Amino acid sequence: MLPIALLSLAAALVASGLAPLMRRVGFAVGAVDRPGHRKVHERDVSRLGGVAVWGATGTVVLLAAWFGVLDGAAFVHVRVMWVPLALGAAVLAMVGVVDDVRGLRARTKLLAQCVAAALVVAGGCVIREATNPITGASVALGALAVPVTVLWVIGVTNALNLIDGLDGLAAGVGLIVSGTLCMISLSVGRVDVALLTGTLAGALVGFLYFNFNPATIFLGDSGSLFLGYALAVLSLESAHKGATAVLVLAPILALGVPIMDTTLTVARRILVSASLMAPDRDHIHHRLIALGLSHRRAVLVLYVACLLLNVAAVFSVRAATRDAALVAVAVALATFLGVRKLRYHELPVRGFAVVGPHALLALADAACLVVAYAVAVMALHGGTLAPRSGIEVLRAATVAGVLELSVLLLSGVYQDDASARRRWTTLGVALAIGAVVASIALVATRAAAYHDLATFTLDVILSAALLALLRGAALARRRLMQRWRPPLAPAIHTGPAVEQPAIYAGRRNVA
Repeated sequence: MLPIALLSLAAALVASGLAPLMRRVGFAVGAVDRPGHRKVHERDVSRLGGVAVWGATGTVVLLAAWFGVLDGAAFVHVRVMWVPLALGAAVLAMVGVVDDVRGLRARTKLLAQCVAAALVVAGGCVIREATNPITGASVALGALAVPVTVLWVIGVTNALNLIDGLDGLAAGVGLIVSGTLCMISLSVGRVDVALLTGTLAGALVGFLYFNFNPATIFLGDSGSLFLGYALAVLSLESAHKGATAVLVLAPILALGVPIMDTTLTVARRILVSASLMAPDRDHIHHRLIALGLSHRRAVLVLYVACLLLNVAAVFSVRAATRDAALVAVAVALATFLGVRKLRYHELPVRGFAVVGPHALLALADAACLVVAYAVAVMALHGGTLAPRSGIEVLRAATVAGVLELSVLLLSGVYQDDASARRRWTTLGVALAIGAVVASIALVATRAAAYHDLATFTLDVILSAALLALLRGAALARRRLMQRWRPPLAPAIHTGPAVEQPAIYAGRRNVA
């Protein structure tokens, strides 16, 4: 830990010294980002900040190798496998510098990313297996190993490049992800990866001081391409000990924010038949600002989202298979609700509007469903359960609750409907179907050995009772609020009377 901390500190100091220098160099060579209709800044800003990041990281790593810090069996991968990977990083860093200074076509940058991904494959970092988060079993990719590796590297590289739209966003997300990968690497004994991710995190700390809102220097393509490439490779190497790269849940969760932004961007552009390389102002950070958040608050919201996903990534590495599956389901549900909140008009999928204005009611229903299943199990099997089986019961109750809530969401019970009778009928049918789906899942995965017909029946009865009680309480509260709400005072118009044109006579102003 001490060498990693010292290298991180050294990288932070070097980056904080290089950032002001590269700011002046950027203005001198014309690498300046000027305000425009797609920009959120209002003044010229240098965009050679990436040189400070990869310059600090590379300098510190080379000095560590020079002074023997990388000697020993633990760093054999640094001396052998990491050489072609470093060449790929250098290729993207140089291409990014040229793009920041002179500008390059998107196809040229994509070609450079393909070359860098080929160097990853040449270095032996190939995703040969993928782990099923539900069962924990590894699935061999076979002939798909190389294409999946290339797709992962190019996808993550572009994801960091696309999310670099607000001051400090890409650098802050990169800092959180690299710090998480450092902890994961240490937990599985990959000291070499921990050293590299720790050094990268230190460089981002030193740079973020100048890049956070209001930024005096931008990361630029020279930084975002390098950062995305580095995180793509390091995320594959961080979660396993062997020489075979395995795509697991942790790196996907750690990079969840940029991956989700890229996925939404591609989906939107395909749905409206737009070019995949055409720029727009509908990324996640743009949507947050459109919803009323300030520049800085939008960045902080994405920091929090990224931090939560990285906590889930750490938990998925240390957790059992069933708990990792719960993490995956919880993240999927949270992502579903979050994407709906962004209000993308290009996504006219019915599922994106299932919650309507009743998101809090859906969350309360989820808690009721979990409690109902847990009470049903304890009431019927409490005397036969092992003394420390509470965690297993809670795990099974969470699985049942999430699956039942998913069926409720898809059934449309949270949409406004003029017919109250229809809402109650839909709720009852959806609840029964959800209980059946949960039972099938629990029996198939053997997540609850005590699940039987009696548990199923009591779970449905308790769930229906709690959901009805919750809705009755909400209705009673609404009626009381309407009855005791003081009447509004009539508005007093003090200005001169304005005559309406005859064409508007008798019409209601709906503007």
